[in-house]
Amino acid sequence: MPPLSPRLVRFSALCGMAAPLLFGFTVGILGSLRPGYSHASQMMSELGETGAPLAPAMNLLGLAGTGILMVLFSPGLRDGLGRTRAATAGSLLVAGAGILYLVMAAFSCDPGCIATTPAGAIHMVAGLLATVVAILSAFVIGYALRGQEGWEAYSVYSLVTGVLVLATLPVFLSAGASAGAWQRVLVGLLFLWMEVIALRLFLFASGAR
Repeated sequence: MPPLSPRLVRFSALCGMAAPLLFGFTVGILGSLRPGYSHASQMMSELGETGAPLAPAMNLLGLAGTGILMVLFSPGLRDGLGRTRAATAGSLLVAGAGILYLVMAAFSCDPGCIATTPAGAIHMVAGLLATVVAILSAFVIGYALRGQEGWEAYSVYSLVTGVLVLATLPVFLSAGASAGAWQRVLVGLLFLWMEVIALRLFLFASGAR
């Protein structure tokens, strides 16, 4: 594949910047519209669970829309990071996480996000895999950024994000009544990282230093 033009890299970066915002706003708005919904104790996917009144909005916008934007972010990220093997691997992992979001959108979770059907089980497995793939992408991209002019601090930030999310994952899995809050911490760290990297990529493609 030939290198992308700076305009396409900027477009790709904008997709990376839009993905966390779309997901966050969708979860926040739909959560406020659902009576009795608790961001502290309930999973975000419960907003799109089978039978939920606002499930189509969560699955189409929050999950599928976010996944598509993540996939579109991938090629610009690869070019912006120098098209090295590590940059290619990291960008493919970001795209893989986006594809897993599309899988979650296609197979909604069962009520309460307790897997009782094959579709619900697929959703839960895809969600866990998306988190693991995203953690790997932070580590790989952190490695890819080492020694690149203008990206040194972002290399450290990527590696620290990977460590923090990896440490948060077992806490979330065993959180019980506060699982919703810990899920938001975990996903928030990853999406904040994506927002920062995408913004830096946009500025880099615009000629800013």
